[in-house]
Amino acid sequence: MPQIDSFAVAKDRNDLLEIVAIGGPGPDDQEFPEGVWLNQQLIGPDDDYTNFDDKWRSLGEPIGKLSGISMVRGPDGGLEAVVVADGLVMHASKSASDGTWSGWETPGHPVLTGPEFPVTLAHNQDGRLEVFAVSGFKPEIWHSTQQPGHGPWDGWRSLGVFPGQGATVHRAPAIARNKDGRLEVYVAVGTEIWHTCQASANSDHWTAWSSLGGPDADRPVGWPTVVADQDGRLQLFATSDRAVWSRRQPAPGLGPWEGWTMLHGESEDAGEPVLAAGTQQDGRLVVFALRTPRGGVQGLQKLEQIADEAWTSAYPLPPDTLLGTPAAPTVDNPVLVADYLGRLRLFCRIPGSRGIYFLTQAQPNGRTWVEAFHQPIAP
Repeated sequence: MPQIDSFAVAKDRNDLLEIVAIGGPGPDDQEFPEGVWLNQQLIGPDDDYTNFDDKWRSLGEPIGKLSGISMVRGPDGGLEAVVVADGLVMHASKSASDGTWSGWETPGHPVLTGPEFPVTLAHNQDGRLEVFAVSGFKPEIWHSTQQPGHGPWDGWRSLGVFPGQGATVHRAPAIARNKDGRLEVYVAVGTEIWHTCQASANSDHWTAWSSLGGPDADRPVGWPTVVADQDGRLQLFATSDRAVWSRRQPAPGLGPWEGWTMLHGESEDAGEPVLAAGTQQDGRLVVFALRTPRGGVQGLQKLEQIADEAWTSAYPLPPDTLLGTPAAPTVDNPVLVADYLGRLRLFCRIPGSRGIYFLTQAQPNGRTWVEAFHQPIAP
């Protein structure tokens, strides 16, 4: 059976969600070619939680070993996607006017690196597309900017080597935008979170790397996820051992950041969580922690903001749900986004499958979530 290796989700010009995925041969279908797949949400009844195309569509097969997919919506409503093919960053875009996808082009490779390295996309305040890539040698972050109107790409520039003795980075940097338009980049190195930001909106000048520390100086910190809260302050979420922690700006775009706050403590059988964060329609934040206990069944823990500094936690899924059954024995790569109705939707990959796991709010801002999975046929 063909399987998804990694995926990304973004809204199109109609506010419908689209999934782009790297897919290829599975254990039972070695002849299936590797390529980039596309699946689009359809308008349907409010209670149809799997309203996506029944079939994956092909976005072509960039030549080489594929890895590191990312997608964002542009300021004109079009979509932009990047993958890595044997060390080259490949870019394709979907027109906002007629909804057609371009062919794949490349801004080149940032530095001599391995055939696989993570990338991520963001937009400057003025609409210029920016791609960020990790080089694991030193390590450091490289970026390239596309000129307005889908113009040529600038050459790759380094954001500098970030501190960390013997650090190895295998994930795409976390990107967030301040309320004033400045982009920020975050990475986890050892026991600390490091970040840098643009000197001003749209600028190619970046500040020096600075540390936001970590919850525990003796324990590694997990990979950060960052979102803006209701008043525009950036809030960072990360794990330390099995606990979930948060740190935020004192005011939009300003520092020094407030101290670390534990949102949920450790549990011996809970497992090290992987986080996904999003903003509800009313501005309150939600964080999902996907935990995989050793020798146990996975669990999804929901941490929900109920006031400015007050959070509640719950395991929203009963034990007889799809998660942990033959339909979805395990999941990974959690992504949390809002759909065209304003409901948050959690997407996860089902390893070894061409399917996607969904967890959807029954209504915007609600506490009832409905789970399902969708397994489109291969292109």
